[in-house]
Amino acid sequence: MSKHEYKVGDAVLYIPIGKRFGKQAALITKIGRKWVYLNVGGYRFDKATGHVDGGEYSSPGRVYPSKAAYMEDIEREALWAKIRSHVVGLYNCPDGVDTMSLLAICETLGISTEVGK
Repeated sequence: MSKHEYKVGDAVLYIPIGKRFGKQAALITKIGRKWVYLNVGGYRFDKATGHVDGGEYSSPGRVYPSKAAYMEDIEREALWAKIRSHVVGLYNCPDGVDTMSLLAICETLGISTEVGK
């Protein structure tokens, strides 16, 4: 999730985990150093990740600054799943993938390009 500067009164999109509850519009009521507080369910979410605080349990959902940011995240995750399923179990580089493309992937993912490391 990209960094977003939130302000009190901003509308955000709360996406609960699971299919039981649908997307909800929420308003920001308070902003702390780490947590941003919502007017929905007494929830707060981590500014950096968008994950809603579940206390001692797993996160009940995620917050996005806009529907466009949510849709972008859905597309990104779907593309990543396609890449993972295509390369899992491959021991040799697929035909048609050149060194420059591999270097760009390594750079994007923060993978060292030094041979042997």
